[in-house]
This record gives sequence, structure tokens and C-alpha cells, in this order.
Amino acid sequence: MISEFSGSAVIEQEKLEQAQTAAPPTGTIPTERQEEVFARGLLNDVAASYFVKGRALEHLGRLSEARQAYREASKLTYARTFDPRENTFWSPAEAALGRLRTLPP
Repeated sequence: MISEFSGSAVIEQEKLEQAQTAAPPTGTIPTERQEEVFARGLLNDVAASYFVKGRALEHLGRLSEARQAYREASKLTYARTFDPRENTFWSPAEAALGRLRTLPP
């Protein structure tokens, strides 16, 4: 996912930034806004992939590489990931920043 689509995800992120598009909310999102979030599937998937990569590397003790994956995820601020158990959306960028703050130096 990352090697194939990260370039396209970054382009999409940059377009949204340049257009000064409001970032989608997290948590429970009204149905009409959900379609907007799901339409950014590539951006969402790449951000989530970076976050998952960071978590995997962190568990393997490869903290330098985990930090890099989290930094990449943190750049994709328009991405959202759906949690079907909670029926809510979360931000991989915000979660990645949280992980970066808690990793030991």
C-alpha cells in the first residue's frame, strides 16, 4: 500500500491543503460527511498503513523506523479511519503524533 500509493496520497493531501479544505471531524460523523471521508479511500488507507507499520516496528523494538512511519502518518491530516466496533472515525495523523510523544528517546 505504502510503496504503491503514498505518492498519490501526498498529492491528495496537498490539494486539500491548498484548497484550505476543512479537515473532517473525528468521532461520530453525520452520514452526509461520511461519504466525503470514504471518498478519500487512498489517503485514508495510506495513513492507516503508516500507522500500522509504526506500531509493528515499535513492537519489534525498531524505534527509529517506527518514528519515521509515525512522522509520515502525521503528515496526512485529512485521513480518517473507520472503527466499525464503535461506529466512529479516528485520525491516523493524531494517533501517530500521540505515539511519537510516548516513544522513548
